[in-house]
Amino acid sequence: MTPKEAIIKYFCVMDIEMLEMILDDSYTYHEARKDVFLKKLNEVFDKFKKEGDTELLIHEGECNSKHCNLGKKGYCFVGNNSRQYICFFFEGDGTNVTNICRCCEFKTDVPEVVDYGGISFIIGEDEKADFVPSSWYIETIRKCEDAYNELLQDGIAYLSKEDYVDWLKRYESFHDKTATPFDYYQGFEKFNKLYSNIRVVASFLEYENYAEQAMKDFLKIDPTKDEHLLQWLLKYEDWVPKLKYFNCFSNKEKIKDGYLDISEENNVFLLVEDYKNLIDFKSSFDEYDYAMQHKYFLISSEEWEIIEKEADENDDTSTLKFHLKRSGMLDEMGKVRIKPDR
Repeated sequence: MTPKEAIIKYFCVMDIEMLEMILDDSYTYHEARKDVFLKKLNEVFDKFKKEGDTELLIHEGECNSKHCNLGKKGYCFVGNNSRQYICFFFEGDGTNVTNICRCCEFKTDVPEVVDYGGISFIIGEDEKADFVPSSWYIETIRKCEDAYNELLQDGIAYLSKEDYVDWLKRYESFHDKTATPFDYYQGFEKFNKLYSNIRVVASFLEYENYAEQAMKDFLKIDPTKDEHLLQWLLKYEDWVPKLKYFNCFSNKEKIKDGYLDISEENNVFLLVEDYKNLIDFKSSFDEYDYAMQHKYFLISSEEWEIIEKEADENDDTSTLKFHLKRSGMLDEMGKVRIKPDR
């Protein structure tokens, strides 16, 4: 077995210890020292394993980008369960593998492997073997640490919106400058990940007042009467798409003692109470929308084909409003009228 064949074998079985033994310390891989490269590769293997992959299936192919190594031969490694993938070139002198590089645009006969995609594998500028930190880099690292420690003074933080809303505003410009994908620096990642995770959740705070009004309206109706429920659902369904990604609070395992865990390291927690109206609204809307849809608008596949053909190109056939109109349950004034036979 040649060194290249052995390395590919241990890629396929995701054996980082054997790769540590047989890769030569004197070479750089993907422009990084061996230890840095293997640390990144082990993170990739962990992602495969978390998806239930026990081995990686290998497929030959070539680079498909004129901006990279067009036509260069390589290999695509595909998870035997997840079907996720990552592609690499293996360069050598006939005896040793002298470099291993990831390819982002790979052409192969595997259907899942498209021109763009696959599991992420990034070597930061500051992780490359020849990196020399500039004064700008050193100062930026210091600012990242200061911003991070401002929220996590003791390595862990339980935060209310009063703690982080102003923090997000003050560091918005700095984050945008350091989070550019074109010049990635690993040293900035801790701050950028914290900022991004908090910002994703905090972006929904602007809807809290509207959700509060929606719940006040809900308390005014009689939920045992379908006309009332349908009218309330109809009023707010155009707004619901804004909360499409408001699913972080639905994972009960991430909530403990009234706080939501938003970090992979389990050290940053946001007060759930700050999002109470949104949580209540989304829970109520989803519950009653599901019930009404199944009670009045359970449609067979044959009926759906007819609906799609007859619908105007501007009609959104997934909305409650569309089906109420189609069923004659919505009058010209926008009031829900349930027919006696329903």
